[in-house]
Amino acid sequence: KYIQIALKKLRADEALILRLFYLCDLRIKEIEDITGFKSSKIKIDLHRGRSNLNHELKRILGQEIHDLL
Repeated sequence: KYIQIALKKLRADEALILRLFYLCDLRIKEIEDITGFKSSKIKIDLHRGRSNLNHELKRILGQEIHDLL
């Protein structure tokens, strides 16, 4: 539930790539084929997306995030 809320706060490209990589369990090459993005963009968006998702989850959950992890 909280991950879906946080994903909605991210840039569209970051959210899409995170969903494809983690929720659909696709590899970089498969994401490249589906989206048409270059692998370098996918890797950068994965890195930024993870960081931004972490930030959003901390903002949404506050101290509760430490209890969940």
